[in-house]
Amino acid sequence: MAIYPKILDPCFKNVDLTAEGLVTIKQAAEFLQLGESTLYRLMEAGKLPFCKLSKSRRIPKAALRIYAEKG
Repeated sequence: MAIYPKILDPCFKNVDLTAEGLVTIKQAAEFLQLGESTLYRLMEAGKLPFCKLSKSRRIPKAALRIYAEKG
């Protein structure tokens, strides 16, 4: 499974991002207490990794945890 963006933020290096599973954009927004449009901006800016499943995106749970921890 491919992780995007191809150049990850250093805090996501050396982490198996898919080991904990994937969540939907809605689930990720609820977890981080952000709007869905904000998540899309973070993904486009390369600040939050994601996977593409057909036309939809999923965010690794590990990435959410790391992003929340770094603030």
